[in-house]
Amino acid sequence: MHLNWPVIATITLVLLGGAVIFLAQAVEPTRETAVEVLDSERFAR
Repeated sequence: MHLNWPVIATITLVLLGGAVIFLAQAVEPTRETAVEVLDSERFAR
């Protein structure tokens, strides 16, 4: 059976990358949301 190794490798890397990002955010949530960043930029002016 011939497998398309580049496709399999790409999908595996994408899944691993997504899992790492998901776990990183779950362990240490982002400190600021987009709305808070926009508000802080507005106050800075």
